[in-house]
Parts: sequence; structure tokens; C-alpha cells
Amino acid sequence: MEIEAKYTVPDTATLADLLAFKGLAGYKFRDAGEKQLTDHYLDTANRDVLQGGYACRVREGEKDSGWLVTVKGLGGADGEIHQREEYEVEVPPNAPPEAWPDSPARELALRLSGGQPLAELFVIRQQRILRSVRQGRRQVGVLSLDAVEVEAGERKATFHELEIELSPTGALDDLQSLGELLAPHKLEPQALS
Repeated sequence: MEIEAKYTVPDTATLADLLAFKGLAGYKFRDAGEKQLTDHYLDTANRDVLQGGYACRVREGEKDSGWLVTVKGLGGADGEIHQREEYEVEVPPNAPPEAWPDSPARELALRLSGGQPLAELFVIRQQRILRSVRQGRRQVGVLSLDAVEVEAGERKATFHELEIELSPTGALDDLQSLGELLAPHKLEPQALS
């Protein structure tokens, strides 16, 4: 189960302010690096994965030895808080689902697609700056500040986003507290994923 809060950052000045934060109240932020990610969203010609209530993402740049497939549920957003089931498996670059390692992600993708080939719907490129979020000795989660570019055919859009994904020792109360602490920065809750 993935649990995270997602916000749209209104402008580059706000992004710069957020990048400078070392923490908020009792939460401390520690540099956790940067990543360049490329996400390919896949579905059948009839959008069977989407109609089944899921999205299929193949991510370049997450793992050194291969690409990371994530099949995740679409439901579960309450304002900025997203809770959804998520299945992941590392795969060789450009591998079709039938060549993925045996896993719940593979089984679900094959069931949803009905064995039909998956084709790319759109691509999302992200420059992601990561911060570990801690409260005392407890790892709450990971905060990411993203510069995002979406490309669907000839259409392109760019925006900035802040995301806080809970770790196993984080709690919904943490996301709510962090959301309240971020409120003065006029972030917009992002209900879409």
C-alpha cells in the first residue's frame, strides 16, 4: 500500500523556498540526493488496464540494473492524501509483461490486459530532489520536489510538484501535520496521480 501526500507548487519562487528548508517544526529534512526519472505509462489499445482501475508505469532511472514496473490502483485520493495498492517488479529495459519476472505486478498486468500488447500512452520526465523526513529517530518518509514534464504525442506540459511518501514507520497524522505546516506556502492539493 502506497500512502503519500501530493501538492502542486505554484511557482519557481515557492520551489526555491521549499528547497531551502531544513525542516518544519519537529520534522527534520536531510538531503537524500537527486534523480532523473523517465516514466512510460502503458495500456492496451482498448485501455483495459485503466478500465480495470489501475495504471501501469515503467520507470527508467530508479534501479541501476533495470527498469521498475509499478502497477498501482487509481482510487483512494482524499484531497492531497493518496492511498492505493501498488505492485512493483524490476524488469529488463523494454521487456513486455510476459517476460517480466514472476510477481504480483506481472500477474495483474497480464490479467488486466487480457494478454493484449501494452503500448505507451504518454511519458513523464522528472528531475527529482529528495529529502529524508525524520522526527527524532523515526523515519517518517521521503519528500520529493519535482520538476515535471508530461509528453503525450505532440502535446507537452510542465509543472512543479511536492510529494511526501510515508515510510513503514510514518503515519497519516504525519502527512496531515506536514500539510498544515506547509499551508503558508499556498501549495495546491493534487488529487490526480
